[in-house]
Amino acid sequence: MTTCLEFAQNRLQNRPIKESTHKEYLATLRTLGVADLHVEEATLALLNSRLQRVLTASTRRKHAINLRACLGIAVPCPKPAQKLHDLPPLGVLHDALERSPYAMWGLVMDRAPRGGGL
Repeated sequence: MTTCLEFAQNRLQNRPIKESTHKEYLATLRTLGVADLHVEEATLALLNSRLQRVLTASTRRKHAINLRACLGIAVPCPKPAQKLHDLPPLGVLHDALERSPYAMWGLVMDRAPRGGGL
């Protein structure tokens, strides 16, 4: 019988992913305590119960995505929480930037083209 860790290693070795991503995927198995379980025992209900022990929603989401990649089980993945920031008016930001030692960098960023592409 194959453990979840062995199964994940076999599954991930054929995928073109960075070493750091590979380590993070396997760390999720260890964190949730499913690395040494047999693959047949890793049911959706068991994985969900282990995920519910994770306190923060963003970390729970990360682990759910990692489990999907490692084990190929369609673990429900919570939607990302939208972050709303209460920023001061643009004029106040410009004034603060002009008085900072990073004013030159701020001017360069302010003039950067919009659209994000080359």
